[in-house]
Amino acid sequence: MFICQQIKTGNIIVINPIDGSPAAEQGIQSGDIITKVDGEPCKGEDITLVSNKIKGEEGTTVDLELIRGEQTIEKTITRRKVVIQDVISKVLDNNIGYIQLISFDEMSSENFEKAYNDLKSKGIKKLIIDIRDNGGGIVSDATDIAGLFVPKGNTLMITEDKNGNKQVTKSERDNNNTMKVVLLVNGNSASASEILTGALKDNKAATIVGETTFGKGVMQEIFPIETGGAMKITIQEFKTPNGDTINKVGIKPDVEVLQPADSKEDAQLNKAIELLK
Repeated sequence: MFICQQIKTGNIIVINPIDGSPAAEQGIQSGDIITKVDGEPCKGEDITLVSNKIKGEEGTTVDLELIRGEQTIEKTITRRKVVIQDVISKVLDNNIGYIQLISFDEMSSENFEKAYNDLKSKGIKKLIIDIRDNGGGIVSDATDIAGLFVPKGNTLMITEDKNGNKQVTKSERDNNNTMKVVLLVNGNSASASEILTGALKDNKAATIVGETTFGKGVMQEIFPIETGGAMKITIQEFKTPNGDTINKVGIKPDVEVLQPADSKEDAQLNKAIELLK
């Protein structure tokens, strides 16, 4: 129904209500803070558990309490199946291609590659990839997309377990990409988004524009507890190809551009277009 992100205060904030979803139809907006789900407080709760509470069988309802500015708002939403468009693409002026990646789901890398090939068939010479507000998802989708731009054999990411054992993931794609690429990121670009960012930045396959990313560089698993609830355990930490830590640090852009909240102009996208011109 919507894409949300857990910020550093522990609050869960709505990033993007999905067009045509029950949440969007009920007026839920970007920036709304979810405080309760079916009467249960959710601040500090694991975002996966909260998300699972919001999801449910089609036709059933969920009650949400939200904070918007100074207001407390209550919404009852009837669940239904929503198809998420994870990739949006178009051609901008000056033969610049633009691909916005909403999330990293099962088909995201395949959908991204289709969009990329379609844009190339339309004659683009440069590319903007937008992963702002993308809270992550399936890690292999991030590395598959990175492999479209990073030469075969180059490192895409490093994972390290609690014992210090390291595993290196390398690009397996044969590509001779010479296209100039800009990657747009912000403080809500997290997890798999940061893996893609690190891979492109450290391999100099793209210029990173925007704001420092969120800083979620760990893989976690959730284990149910017999008495109720669940336990979340960190099993691996992700690092960039250069070995830089992501978790609780984030990745700084090559070109920092802040986006004023009250501005109708997209300063970050404008800077990306300027660089590619």
